[in-house]
Amino acid sequence: MKGEWAYLRLAGGGGEIARSRRARTLWERFRGLMLAPPLQPGEALWLPACSAVHTAFLRAGVDLLFLRGERIVRVSSAVAPWRVAACPGADSVIELAAGEAARLGLAPGQQLEEEVGHAERAA
Repeated sequence: MKGEWAYLRLAGGGGEIARSRRARTLWERFRGLMLAPPLQPGEALWLPACSAVHTAFLRAGVDLLFLRGERIVRVSSAVAPWRVAACPGADSVIELAAGEAARLGLAPGQQLEEEVGHAERAA
């Protein structure tokens, strides 16, 4: 994934969770992760203005963080390819590599913060 990144961390001084690219344009939102290499640990795709996603054409499962504002309202773990997941009331979704939500201890009720950066920043 290239371009501008947002570095996600838990609110209140938590450690970095992932660097996330926002799917801003209609094309970026449509394409999402379809036919792309699987996300690596520490990478994420953030889909703003979204409360449901599909995993058609993905090469691997993903963890989904459904957000209302920057608060996690639902975690869907290891969603396999060719599935649909939704969370009524969510206003954005973050896609992570399968297993990352559990590894990072992410759960509903936690608040995220982001720091906008660029791909050149050292991870």
